[in-house]
Amino acid sequence: MNVEFTRDVRGIEAQFATNYLGPFYLTNLLLHNLRVSAPARVVNVLSSVHYAAHTVTFDSITSKSVYTGLGNYALSKFALMLFTRDLADRLKTTGVVVNACHPGVIATPLYRQTKWAAVLLATPLSWVMPQPIDGASRIIEAAIDSRYTDITGKYIAERRIWSMNPHVKHDAAARLWNISVDICGMKI
Repeated sequence: MNVEFTRDVRGIEAQFATNYLGPFYLTNLLLHNLRVSAPARVVNVLSSVHYAAHTVTFDSITSKSVYTGLGNYALSKFALMLFTRDLADRLKTTGVVVNACHPGVIATPLYRQTKWAAVLLATPLSWVMPQPIDGASRIIEAAIDSRYTDITGKYIAERRIWSMNPHVKHDAAARLWNISVDICGMKI
C-alpha cells in the first residue's frame, strides 16, 4: 500500500504488477478450464480505494516521478476493476461470472504501512475492526453464494452490490486489456 517504489523485471511498478498483472495473467491462464467447467466464478479482490483512481497511463505504472504508494495501490485496484468488468463482458455467454469483492477494512498488517492506519490500529477501535477471517468469509461468499449465480461484472462490498467507479468504462478496459497482453507477453 504505502511502499517504496520498485519495479518488476519488465520495468512495471511492483504494486501494479502484483495487484493487477498477477491476477490478469493467472486468470487468463485458467480461462479454458473455467469455460469447460462452467458454471464457474472469478472473484477479484478489490479495495474501496479504487474509487480514488480514474485512469491508467503508461507513466503511472512505470515512472518513479509520478509514484505515490497509496495512489499506485488505488491505481492497481482500479485496473483490477476495469479487468473485472471487461472479462465479465467477454465471458457473458459462457457460464463464467466475474465479480470484484472488497472484503472491508480488515485489521491486517497491511494497514501498518500507512501512518493514519497505524494510529487507528493502535487505538481501542482496532479491537472492534473485522478480523482476517471476516474478510475471507466475504470473499468466499462472493464466490459461492447463490445470490451471485447470475450476477457478473459487479463490485460487491459489505455483502451487497455497490455502484461502480464512474471511470470504469468499456473503452478504458479494452485499452488496458491490450496493454496487459503486451506487457505479459501473451498470445490471446
